[in-house]
Amino acid sequence: MPDSESGSGNGARLGGQKAWWGEWRRVCESTARVRALIAIFPIAFGCAASPEQVALVVGNARYEYATPLANPENDARAIAAELTESGWAVALAVDLPRDDLVALVGKMENWIQDADRVLLYYAGHGMQIDGRNYLVPIDFDPNRASLDLSRDLFQLSTVLSALKTEQNQVVVLLDACRNNPLAEQLQDSITRGLRLKVERKAPMHIGRGLAEMNTDSGTFIAFATEPGSVALDGRGRHSPFAQGLIRHLGTPEQDIGWILKRVRSDVLRETAGDQTPWDHSSLIDDFPIKQRKQTSPPP
Repeated sequence: MPDSESGSGNGARLGGQKAWWGEWRRVCESTARVRALIAIFPIAFGCAASPEQVALVVGNARYEYATPLANPENDARAIAAELTESGWAVALAVDLPRDDLVALVGKMENWIQDADRVLLYYAGHGMQIDGRNYLVPIDFDPNRASLDLSRDLFQLSTVLSALKTEQNQVVVLLDACRNNPLAEQLQDSITRGLRLKVERKAPMHIGRGLAEMNTDSGTFIAFATEPGSVALDGRGRHSPFAQGLIRHLGTPEQDIGWILKRVRSDVLRETAGDQTPWDHSSLIDDFPIKQRKQTSPPP
């Protein structure tokens, strides 16, 4: 609807949203490793981008100190396409070193201030250390002479804190429980007495897969498999978890809990019961991924 017909309030809102998307475009285009899929779709007051539901999709595959993973980039691109088709504003990032990942999450913290729903999908390596979960950037070197885990990895709780506001709800989908040679190398380094900068001097425990997490109110978190277990990367172009998400994310008007039940069923069938996706929810309202388009009443 043109501003002249919709009134000054809607015109101001449209102008603000255009400014918001201008900033999004400039940042994404200026960061070499960040590729943004920008969804422009009609909403009630005109054809403009909506900041009400915002997603960050990351696929880390080409690790510098480990064998590259086959599917995270494919998975991330397919999930980003599904979300874009479902009306989300989506930023897609592939193969991020830590500095770029931290910078992008910092920008997301600004972009989501007006969002009601925020979603993070991450495919790649993750690890748990002393019961804390970390995302593993592609430049992580477990054999560095001196490691600072707070500098070289990215703690998942820090990402969640950046994405959560008082008014929004956050869904996190982690396909990061793969068998991780970087974790094995790090454990070997600890055994050899490699000097590590950590918060305490007690020996670190590097667990299998990811650790169970408690979440703040208004948060939903899903792992590709149950805590402490290892997920499969998949025989085809996608992991079993990503394939289930691709199949069900676009189901109109279905809540994320309903979607994950279908994904869990698919993954159990695909892996002959070897992999069970796990989720924990403290959502206080429905969280549909795709809402039906509103049709205008006849004149």
